[in-house]
Amino acid sequence: YANGAYLSRQAQKQLQEQHGISSKLIDLRWLAPLPEAQLKEQLIGVEKILIVDECRRTGSLSEQILSWISENCELRPRVSRLTAEDCFIPIGKSWQYLLPTKDSIVDAAIKLQSQD
Repeated sequence: YANGAYLSRQAQKQLQEQHGISSKLIDLRWLAPLPEAQLKEQLIGVEKILIVDECRRTGSLSEQILSWISENCELRPRVSRLTAEDCFIPIGKSWQYLLPTKDSIVDAAIKLQSQD
């Protein structure tokens, strides 16, 4: 969702072109309530999921999505999260050291893909 979808779209292209990793991007479009029926349909047969969330790791939407996947997906996909660090997010240029970036999404996807 939000900037995470935008950055993930950029990372998706790089993953395919440079690493031969194909992926499906699911943009939640809205967060409350989660579009559960659409999400469940999109996750049929998916074996690995990378959740990209700009919020902090603790208490973030990615925790809700992770719980929902655990409770609602018949197959148990391998799930990984890429989130902002648990800290105060300062203003200025410091955000770039704390929030997900296109490169950190690519790195996390490659790591997830290599885990079998």
